[in-house]
Amino acid sequence: MVREKENFVKQSTHTSFYTGGQFAISNDGQYLLCTYNALVHILDIETQQIVRSIGEDDTSSEIASFALFNDLIVIAYRNQLLRQFDWKTSTCLRTWKSVHKNTITCMTFNPSGSLLATGGADFTVKIWDVEHLYYTHNLKGATSIIRVVLFYTSENKKIHVISGSDDGRIYMHNLHTSGAKPAVLEGHMSTVTSFVLHYDHTLIR
Repeated sequence: MVREKENFVKQSTHTSFYTGGQFAISNDGQYLLCTYNALVHILDIETQQIVRSIGEDDTSSEIASFALFNDLIVIAYRNQLLRQFDWKTSTCLRTWKSVHKNTITCMTFNPSGSLLATGGADFTVKIWDVEHLYYTHNLKGATSIIRVVLFYTSENKKIHVISGSDDGRIYMHNLHTSGAKPAVLEGHMSTVTSFVLHYDHTLIR
């Protein structure tokens, strides 16, 4: 019995789009944003296709970290530059120089998008006024690289910044007590890579 020859028609092509590191999902759940060397690729989750890319494909300035808030994305590069984009149009809105003494390893916006926290390999966390582009706080106390950072507002409306580092500790800074030492939570035996607040903000997990 002779089998008929089968013909296959290519429907789609997928190329490499992620080189490791950070990724995020847009608020509407439609897009995946992920790092690809010096670019942030934006993928349509349903079609699995890259719809646009942010930045320039320059291997001399690879991405170290980024933070997403609504239509805005701030990208930290290993050459110590920070760039703010409208990620829906890939338009660069601002560029400025980091005041960290080493690579920015993590970053996040506060819930209103008015403040940006950047954690660095210089063991510090900087707080930035997003609108005016200057840093308002230089938070010290960690003894190793900062790996994760989070804003927390207490019941009395005081803003805190919580960070975790390679030394296995969690640091809690009160932004309203300038120069004060942070509260320190210990217990981990290795790097703190992520955490989340309990819904009533009484526990860190």
